[in-house]
Amino acid sequence: MKTILQFGVPREVAVLLLLLYCLAAADGRAADSVAVPPEASAAEATLSQARLSLAEARKAQSDPRTAVGHYLDAADASVRSVGVSSGNGMTEEARSIYDAASQEVAVLLRSSTELWNRTETIPSHGGIYRLHFAAGSKKEVTWDPGYFDFLRTPRQVNEKVAHQETRIDDWGGVLVGVYKPSDPRKYFLPLVGLAVPVTAALDFTPSASRAGRVRDATLALYDPTRRSTVRVAGAQRPLAADFGAPLAYYPEPGLLLGFMVMIRPENYENRAGLYMLEPYDSDRIPVILIHGLTSIPQMWVPTVSAIESDPELRGRYQFWVFSYPTGDPTS
Repeated sequence: MKTILQFGVPREVAVLLLLLYCLAAADGRAADSVAVPPEASAAEATLSQARLSLAEARKAQSDPRTAVGHYLDAADASVRSVGVSSGNGMTEEARSIYDAASQEVAVLLRSSTELWNRTETIPSHGGIYRLHFAAGSKKEVTWDPGYFDFLRTPRQVNEKVAHQETRIDDWGGVLVGVYKPSDPRKYFLPLVGLAVPVTAALDFTPSASRAGRVRDATLALYDPTRRSTVRVAGAQRPLAADFGAPLAYYPEPGLLLGFMVMIRPENYENRAGLYMLEPYDSDRIPVILIHGLTSIPQMWVPTVSAIESDPELRGRYQFWVFSYPTGDPTS
C-alpha cells in the first residue's frame, strides 16, 4: 500500500502571499518611475549643455573666435545651472566647468592680438555675446589686461616648485600673468620677466540695448592676493587662487648652482643685484630677502609661498630678493 504525502498551504495564506507579491511589484514600479523634481531636471540639462560646450571649445582651438564662443557658452551655462540647482555635487561640477572655461578662454584670448583687450562681438550656439574686458582697478582689485605679455596656466609652468597648499580651489580660472619688458633689469625684474598670480572670472548680464539673444560677457583678471571673493550666479563666492604657480614660473636652478656660484663667482657677477617679485606697491611693506653661502635666491620660494598662502599675511608685503655670488668677498 502506497502512502502519498501532500504538502500545501491553506488557501487564505496563499491569497495573502499573492497580495503581498502584487503590492511589492507595484511599489517597485512606482520607485522606478519616481518623478525627478523639475528644478533638478532643468539644472542637469543646463549642466549637460555646459559640458558639451567646453568639449567643443577644446576641439576648436585652431579657430579662436569659434572657440571663444564655445567657452562663453560653457561658462554661461554652468552659472545658470547653479541658479536652479540645489545639489552640492552638481554645483561642484558646474564650478569646475566655469573655472576651466574662464582659465582657458583667458589664455586663448591673450594669444590672439585681434581679440585681446577690446570689445568684440562673439557668435555662439547659445546666441551672441558682446565681450568686454574689465579695466585695471585698485578698487575692484583687477589687473590691467594690457599689463601682461602672456598668460600661463599652472600646468604650463614648472610645477615641481609649486606646493599644493598654496592653491585655493574655488571660483575662477587660476593663471600666471607675466610682464616681460625689453630690458627687465632696468626695472629690477628677473630676466625672464615678472610673474604674478591672476584669477580670471567671467560675468554675464543681459544686454539692455539689444533685444533677443545678445548677452554682455565681461572677463576680469583679479589679483587674489588682495581679493578673496567674486560675484558669480548672483552671489559672492570664494575666489580661486594659486600662489605657488608664479614662483614656479621662474627657471629651476638645479642643485649645484649655489656651489658653482661660490667656487666660480666671476662667472655669475652679472646676475648680482636686487630683483622685485611683484610690481611695486606703495601700500605694501617691502621685505628684502638675502641668501647665504652656497645659496641662491630661489631658496626663498617656500617662504614666499607660505606667507602669500596665509590669509592673515597675504597682500601685506612685497618681496624682493638680493642675489650675489657668494664666493666674492663681502667687504
